[in-house]
Amino acid sequence: MEFAAADPQKILHGGMPAIRFKFPEVLVDRQRREYDRASVSPQIPLQCLAEAGGVLSFKGALVDISVGGIGFLVYDPSITLEPGTVLKGCRIEPDDPSPLILDLEVRYSELVSLADGTRAERSGCRVVSRPETLKQFVEGLSAGDRA
Repeated sequence: MEFAAADPQKILHGGMPAIRFKFPEVLVDRQRREYDRASVSPQIPLQCLAEAGGVLSFKGALVDISVGGIGFLVYDPSITLEPGTVLKGCRIEPDDPSPLILDLEVRYSELVSLADGTRAERSGCRVVSRPETLKQFVEGLSAGDRA
């Protein structure tokens, strides 16, 4: 946590010398992810169903993943994912026959420009439900990153 404080004054606190500041006007707290994410290259297809204010199905591309969350791109400009939106039954379909199915909560979305000039919405999500196979999937990707 960081903060800027003003008006320092020498005081005694419990009989010990101390410094008192005015209460900071701004506090900044940077939260680190609980789990490191493995990059996914090439991107893996993702199919999601959003149920906020109706039902919306869309396709995306997984770009990173951990046991606690994922990051993905959506290329359709008509799809906007607001923070707090719950995505049910998202299917991550790697090259093997069994897809990974997750429930996700959108934490942020932002418009990004990719290296080839394509614009996409990048969203970061928290994993709401963790299937047993998620850890194995992430470890398999991480092992590939180290190779």
